[in-house]
Amino acid sequence: MTVSDVLTQLLAGTLPDPDGNGMLTIATKKVVIAPSLTGN
Repeated sequence: MTVSDVLTQLLAGTLPDPDGNGMLTIATKKVVIAPSLTGN
């Protein structure tokens, strides 16, 4: 599973919770991916 797959599942609410039953979900309205981690 790639990072892209994990992010897609997380944003869709279909990523299984590794610590228990159910799915991991987040309340996301917008995702911005920067070209680097330096904040530039």
